[in-house]
Amino acid sequence: MLAERLQVIEPKEKVAGVSPQWLAGVFEIAGGMGFSTYESKGNYYAYPYVHFTDKDQVLINLFRRTFGGRVIYKDTSSEWRIEGESALAVAETLGKFAPSRREMVSLFFKWEEATVEERVEVAREITASYRTGVDDSDYYHLVVDPEFVAGVVDARGSFYAKPEGGPRINSRQFIIASRNIDLMEALRSLYGGNIYYRERESRKEEGDNMEIWNWTISKKGDMINLLVFCHFHLRKKDPAISPVLQGLN
Repeated sequence: MLAERLQVIEPKEKVAGVSPQWLAGVFEIAGGMGFSTYESKGNYYAYPYVHFTDKDQVLINLFRRTFGGRVIYKDTSSEWRIEGESALAVAETLGKFAPSRREMVSLFFKWEEATVEERVEVAREITASYRTGVDDSDYYHLVVDPEFVAGVVDARGSFYAKPEGGPRINSRQFIIASRNIDLMEALRSLYGGNIYYRERESRKEEGDNMEIWNWTISKKGDMINLLVFCHFHLRKKDPAISPVLQGLN
């Protein structure tokens, strides 16, 4: 039954207006999936979870309305988190559009069919690097999908534009910060820009790779190509986008 289900991870219909391509874009560049374990009265239990953290409430509220879960409010950001069987709906919606999440999605479905005792063992199968076997070639067919790219931009894209002389743009830059260097390499190959290593924010600990990279676009033509391509599918509607589009015409 598990093998049959994994073979049928096809694109789902939009869930309350959220397309699988857009959702995959969000969780390929940000967010997280994993398992939590706990002990109670001498017995061990494990359950899957999905979470997403952002300073902006737009996506946090969208995920809460669409999938349920809870919101944890922090000093400078909020975290949306959904756990247990409810997290399976998110994993299934991602479908085949999230290469770096394939292993985790498979383990989520394996957990669903396991006994309580087996579920702890499933949680322990997670490899140290959740991107095992993935490289930039896995993303080439995705970065030409406007909904997928919009998910990436919504999750971690930042636009900076300073108007000078009306709608014209004096200084412009687009930045995405993420651990997913393979996805950013695929984006750069199509949309241009440069990738920089953020040494100050990065760290490497045993079993935890926290290397952070910046994909930055500064050229006028590259920026407008990206914006025009995905603008229709953006959820945040960053107020900086409109003046950039006007100023780059």
